[in-house]
Amino acid sequence: MLSRHLKPENVVAVDARTVRFTLERAYPDFISFLPLWFVVSPKQVMANVEGDDDGQKWLTTSAAGSGPFTIRRWDGQTVMSLAAVP
Repeated sequence: MLSRHLKPENVVAVDARTVRFTLERAYPDFISFLPLWFVVSPKQVMANVEGDDDGQKWLTTSAAGSGPFTIRRWDGQTVMSLAAVP
């Protein structure tokens, strides 16, 4: 959905807590996509891959996140409620 604005090679982990996105061109709506993306521990996800789903099935019922929030409530694609990590 963002292939015209953001190339995979322009997403860089700067350090353990920082991700840098370098856009190909200005795109004001970019920031509205950020809450929809999940930053996860690839080690945890890859340990739970089934078939060719890249761990997506496991992630629908399990948490492998990193960041300042935890999942308070998750109902598929209808409700996502987060709680700040103390």
